[in-house]
Amino acid sequence: MGKSLKMELVTPERRVLAVEPEMVIIPGVDGDFGVLPGHMPLVSTVRAGRLEVRDAAGTRRYVVSRGYAEALPDRVTLLVDRAIPVEELKAEAAKASLSEENGRLAQIPEADPAYDRQKAAVEFAAACVAAVGE
Repeated sequence: MGKSLKMELVTPERRVLAVEPEMVIIPGVDGDFGVLPGHMPLVSTVRAGRLEVRDAAGTRRYVVSRGYAEALPDRVTLLVDRAIPVEELKAEAAKASLSEENGRLAQIPEADPAYDRQKAAVEFAAACVAAVGE
């Protein structure tokens, strides 16, 4: 291909990652999808799940929350609420967090505007548990 790809992973607090990967695998709402240099322009909703960033040094894995991704032929940008490197997660803490978030969700009526935010927190916690279980 000969083209390069730049990638940024951004949360409201900071730019988590800025690299030039060979490939990025993004957890899209309709399924995971890969982005290589030269990718056609695409905007996608991101679901809570595992993001993989592959380069010559290996693969970096992050758990990301809901958000958005933009892929262009030479650039990928992910805007998410939260992103944690998988190696920073601890299995017991992730399971405890999922239990807490599920408990909070059970106390919120579905019609409450807070329900969707809490459901997103449960999805993120579940993605963390899944990532440490792999």
